[in-house]
Amino acid sequence: MPTTVARFGSRLYLPNARFGDKNPTTIDYWVTQVRAKPKK
Repeated sequence: MPTTVARFGSRLYLPNARFGDKNPTTIDYWVTQVRAKPKK
């Protein structure tokens, strides 16, 4: 199952989605935001 994450500033955004469904307009999903560790 494919997945992705996006970094925006000090935050990471991770979708919880189902890919490959025949009718994606009826699927519930959400995006979770978490703080990223600072780069060293």
